[in-house]
Amino acid sequence: SVVGFDDAPFSRIIYPALTTVHQSIQRMMEEAVTVLAAQRSNPFAPLRDEVIAHSLVKRESRAPPPGRVS
Repeated sequence: SVVGFDDAPFSRIIYPALTTVHQSIQRMMEEAVTVLAAQRSNPFAPLRDEVIAHSLVKRESRAPPPGRVS
């Protein structure tokens, strides 16, 4: 299998269509702005991890492991 990240538009139109991880770019930008604003108001505050909702978009570039049937 071949898997990409960010579900770019070309991943749907190439052959074979690329399986990708989809994540909202708008949500990532919103979170980045929030983190930057917090750091600006308190530069010594510890950084934090943020997990943004995502999903696997299965397309033609996936295959079962050898010896298995999908």
